[in-house]
Amino acid sequence: MSIYQYWSFRDWLGDWFVLKKAANPHFSHRVVARLCKQKSPSFFRDITSGRRKITQEQIQILLRLMALPETEERYFHDLVIVDQADSEEQRQAALDRVSSAQRLYNATSLEGAQYQYLTNWYCPAIREMALRVDFQPNARWIVEHIFPPISVEQAEEALVLLQDLGLLTISPSGITIQDVSITTPMQVTGMAVHRYHQQMLDLAKGSVGDFDEEERHVLGVTVSIPKDLRSAVKEELNQMAARLLDLCDGAEGDKNDTIQLGLYMFPLNRDGDHT
Repeated sequence: MSIYQYWSFRDWLGDWFVLKKAANPHFSHRVVARLCKQKSPSFFRDITSGRRKITQEQIQILLRLMALPETEERYFHDLVIVDQADSEEQRQAALDRVSSAQRLYNATSLEGAQYQYLTNWYCPAIREMALRVDFQPNARWIVEHIFPPISVEQAEEALVLLQDLGLLTISPSGITIQDVSITTPMQVTGMAVHRYHQQMLDLAKGSVGDFDEEERHVLGVTVSIPKDLRSAVKEELNQMAARLLDLCDGAEGDKNDTIQLGLYMFPLNRDGDHT
C-alpha cells in the first residue's frame, strides 16, 4: 500500500488502520484514541469519516504510529493541508506538491496527470489546437501560436500529458484527437475545476486589453432575481453551453481559431486571422 496513491489523508488512515487490525487483532479505535490522548473511542472513526479535523499534535502521534519515511511524512502533511487549509493559496500549493510527488514516485495511474490537465489552462487549449489542419505536434510550433505565451518546457509537458491521458495520439500516420472523460478523485475535482475557471477568468480580464472587439466578446448583466430562480438560471446557462458546443462541433472548415467560451469569448491563440 503506497501513500502516494492517495489524495485524502482520511482515506489513507482508514486503509492503514485496516492493515494494522489485520496484523494485530488487538489494535482498535480505542487504542488509537488512547494514544492520541482522546477520551472518545470514536475519535479515529470521526477523523476518517471527516466529522472532525486533526490537530498537529495528533498528526505527530499518528506519524510515530505509522513509522513513515520522511518523504512520506511530508506527503501526509500536504494531504492534511489540502483537506484543512484555511486559505486557498495554502491548499493550492499543497495540491501542487501532492501532484508532483505522485508523478515523481509514479504511484498512481493517471490521477496526477488528470489534475495537471485541469489546472493548466494551456492543456485543453493545445488539445483543441490539434484540430487545426496545420497543427504541428512540437513544442516550438505551439509556443509560436498559443496565447498568452507559455514556455517550451510547458508545451513539451502538455504534449506528453495529452498523450498519457489518451486525449492525443501522435503517430507517423497522423494525429488523432480522442474524446476521453477526465475524472479525478472527488476531493480533488472541485479544487482542480476551481483553479481552471480561475485561470480562464484571469485570461478573460487580460483579453480586454490584448484583443480588439472583433476578436473577443465580453458580456455581463446585473439583475435582481428571487433566490429560488438560481437553479433555472443555471439550467439556461447549461443549455446555452450545449447549444454552443453543438454549433462549434458541427462547424465545417479548418478549425484554426481556439477560443474560450463563457459569458465571454477570447482567443487562446495569436494568429492574425481570427475568422
